[in-house]
Amino acid sequence: MVERPARTEASPTRTTPSTEIALHPAIRGALAALLAGTGAIHLTVIPAHAQVWMPYAVGFALAGWGQIGLAVAVLWRSSRQILATVIVLGVAVLAGWAMSRATGWPIGPDAGLAEESGTLDLTATAFQTGAVLIASLAMAGIDLSGPSARRRSSWALASLPAVMILFATSAALASPDGVHEHASGDDAAAHTHSDADPSMPIAAADRAVLGEQLAAVRSVALTYPTVADAEAAGFYRAGPFAPGAGAHYVNPNGSWSGETGFRIDDPMTLLFGGTAPTSPVVGVMYYTVADAPPDGFAGPLDTWHLHTGICLTTAPDGGIDVPIAPDEDATKVACDGFGGQFMDVSGWMVHAWVVPGWDSPVGVFSHDNPQVMCGDGRAQVDELFKGCDGTAA
Repeated sequence: MVERPARTEASPTRTTPSTEIALHPAIRGALAALLAGTGAIHLTVIPAHAQVWMPYAVGFALAGWGQIGLAVAVLWRSSRQILATVIVLGVAVLAGWAMSRATGWPIGPDAGLAEESGTLDLTATAFQTGAVLIASLAMAGIDLSGPSARRRSSWALASLPAVMILFATSAALASPDGVHEHASGDDAAAHTHSDADPSMPIAAADRAVLGEQLAAVRSVALTYPTVADAEAAGFYRAGPFAPGAGAHYVNPNGSWSGETGFRIDDPMTLLFGGTAPTSPVVGVMYYTVADAPPDGFAGPLDTWHLHTGICLTTAPDGGIDVPIAPDEDATKVACDGFGGQFMDVSGWMVHAWVVPGWDSPVGVFSHDNPQVMCGDGRAQVDELFKGCDGTAA
């Protein structure tokens, strides 16, 4: 029997077209850095947005981690699928940013409220635009691989654009408004502060004047040692008691509404440790409707601030209630739901914790006084500004 010779031809192999798009190392590094920088900025602002509405925080978390994941993917390979994802996610993020700045989000507590732009969001927007542009050019067939000589360039030179982008990211995160963006956050859009610097030393001459001023303020406050004394003099409650801020009782006959702004002997508001008749006075608040904060107290310690997005309602006892906490930066839509009067921006104000025994451990002019707590010891209250029972003696 004749043995049949073995087949020697190679078996056909299945080939697939390559989806890889060649990028110059410097461009690949820059694209990854743009994505990583944008993602880092979005992750940084999650806590501030979580205080406003948790879905905001979830959206920023998804965008941030998605962008960082794409940065890693781009370093691994620059396939058409990865670059297409960069474009889709980037366009979605840019569209959301444009909506928030033009008309405001259609849902959530900030619905219909256009946000202002700051260092962080402008930096993130620039980075995101750059990433979309690079990916779009590559997808359109533009050769971004560079000549062969450049492809053999040194690692240090190729990484220079990425280093510059990451440096810009760090600078944006460290900017003064970097930790105060969005209409939420403890002192974000809901607060705007004057340029006073409580960390600066006080000059000897200012120290002497400030001492006299604080003594005069203390004398004014102690004229009304309890809520009952203030109400007997015509003061009315403005908002419930809140830990840290106390209960505000307004003097309707004062001159505080004038644009001159500051008189030591005429604070707009007395601050009390509760709303019961025997609740003690703990400090005062000055207020002015002037366009800029007044010179105020001697030295650099008094940090005047203002609130945006305030909702006011009239209480059955004739006082003023605040159904949404001032720090929540209410919208007119939300305020209308309570039948309230919406105030887009308040005047400038400063607290002075001048009553002996109620000194603020974080400064005489601090916005909140940690010693002013609920009667049951709580330092925080519910999301809606319902207040709590303060001290009665």
